[in-house]
Amino acid sequence: MWSYRWREIAILFGWTVSVLLTVWVWRDSICFPPEIWKDPAKIEGAIYAAWIGGVALFTVVGAVAALVSLTRPEEESFDSRARILFRRQSGPHIDYIISRIREQFEHYSERTTIKIEIRDFNAAEAKYHIAETTTHLLRSYISDIPTTYNSDMKYATLTSPPAGSQPNRLVYLRLNSVPIGGSEDMTGNFSRPVSATINPNQVCAFASKVELWVMRDTEPNDFAPMRYTQSLSMEIENELDQPVTIKFQRLGQGEEFINLSPGEGTRIFQFSDLKPRQSAYVYHICACTGL
Repeated sequence: MWSYRWREIAILFGWTVSVLLTVWVWRDSICFPPEIWKDPAKIEGAIYAAWIGGVALFTVVGAVAALVSLTRPEEESFDSRARILFRRQSGPHIDYIISRIREQFEHYSERTTIKIEIRDFNAAEAKYHIAETTTHLLRSYISDIPTTYNSDMKYATLTSPPAGSQPNRLVYLRLNSVPIGGSEDMTGNFSRPVSATINPNQVCAFASKVELWVMRDTEPNDFAPMRYTQSLSMEIENELDQPVTIKFQRLGQGEEFINLSPGEGTRIFQFSDLKPRQSAYVYHICACTGL
């Protein structure tokens, strides 16, 4: 942007200086009497007349040419930008492929936050009950047109709940605070399709909450974004009346351990620039502390 802006400033500055210099010489020259510059029969007058002609020509013609040369394709409409790819061809076949281009660009997450709440523990089956709340702030790669992207919210190989306990369930799924479907139980491999439309120069908030049972010590809980994610943060909170230990591993790093006292919460994970379906982390909930 600045590379174009300084060129415009330079052109405007040069034109302004030229006009001011022309007026200054005409009205009050300190080098020669004004009459010398105003007489085309003298060499000074001829130079000045040619100078005025050049300034006038640039003002009328050169300025227009300069502005045209500074046209920024990235500020034109999406349709115009897309047609550059096809050398400005026209016809129904070009209209078709441009409409397909609109549909192919996915969205990315500017910021994703995940909060894990450890709510209950079933000692008989060694299973923890957790609530996971996830919020995505979505943007479109093409910001000046409406874009729609279809994806899925997925959970694989869900642990069955203990006998007589509440089921795994999707509590809510919301797009800009508007519910997408209702609450439902989750078993086995769960998936719900999500379609998000982002209007020009807008963002879209996609939020979900699930309640799940997970095995103590042995069950890995991981997260892989469905979209490119610029910033990811995870927070975990222990709502039990007993301490727990979180064993987690960041992408490409070794295992770490965090002891959480009853009622304690801490932010334990932050990542940036995650590619789609790239595993960001994996964690286990353990019963004992001091590992």
